[in-house]
Amino acid sequence: MVGRSVSLFPRTTAHIGDVLLEVRGLTRVGAFRDISFSVRAGEIVGLAGLVGAGRTEVARVLFGLDRADAGEVLLDGKRVTFKTPSGRWRPESHMFRRIGIWMVWSGASRSRRT
Repeated sequence: MVGRSVSLFPRTTAHIGDVLLEVRGLTRVGAFRDISFSVRAGEIVGLAGLVGAGRTEVARVLFGLDRADAGEVLLDGKRVTFKTPSGRWRPESHMFRRIGIWMVWSGASRSRRT
């Protein structure tokens, strides 16, 4: 397409390790239901979907901003619970830095200028 070989991102082999994050049957009534997945060390995972599919709502539960009605989240095989909103994960927390979980929001603003 560009008339030459492009090698900006050379292919490398990534070591895929143990499961670090596991989500089982996560449900928030009226937003999403029965979400399950696992993330292994070395993987890069993104949540995608159409507008209204529930991706933001899932992320809000995973990051402790909202509570799930059912299901569980495990980090390193240990169940994660947030007893208070201030108990949620924070970017400066040890767990964030150790396993590299980050939330990056990308999308159109929901507000409109008049």
